[in-house]
Amino acid sequence: MHVEQHSIEKRKKNKEQNATRRALLTTEEKELYQEADRLAKLQKKNEETAEQALKRRTMNISSKNKKFALETEEQTLERRARNLNSKRKAMALETEEQMLERRTRNLNSKRKAITLETEEQTLERRDRNLNSKRKAMAHESEEASVERKEKNKNSTSKRRKLETNEQTATRRQNDRACKSKRRLFVETSYEKEVRRHKDQERHKLSRLSSTVEKATAKFLAKIK
Repeated sequence: MHVEQHSIEKRKKNKEQNATRRALLTTEEKELYQEADRLAKLQKKNEETAEQALKRRTMNISSKNKKFALETEEQTLERRARNLNSKRKAMALETEEQMLERRTRNLNSKRKAITLETEEQTLERRDRNLNSKRKAMAHESEEASVERKEKNKNSTSKRRKLETNEQTATRRQNDRACKSKRRLFVETSYEKEVRRHKDQERHKLSRLSSTVEKATAKFLAKIK
């Protein structure tokens, strides 16, 4: 533990020294330095084998987790706020093309992670996501709720327009399977009753609409 602490402190000291050195650079020098650094990192990543890439990512995650474990609650909140601000700044300067590229990368990365999950991890992840969504929605104002629903609706509509027929069929199949699983294992008796009641109401409205249409058609035929 002492060795790990010493290693983290050493890296922190180096980081601070580098930051001090960079602070003395001119704007032009900073840009050149950042570009050179980015290209060097990119080249190194491109030359990596899949095994080396996996090893690097694992080491990075392990190092991050060790560092986070030594943080105080205040430091954690400060770090998260800094990360959020820097993300927002970067996203505000993005072009539409860059934004789409970023979202595609994130989506692919998520999909890869999900395919490597165990069934237990999948259930845990879904629970976490659901709880965080519920928490966020519970503190929403009515205006924010309407805005979110509209945003989700537009996003879904855009995504579905870009789907191929095969993707649409797969999505519908997955949705049906998901609904069936939920009804079998998750749905409470009360929820089942609510769903059945809604289905009955929908069926009644459908029949009523059909009857009205037929009656209207007959009436119009008699007039003619």
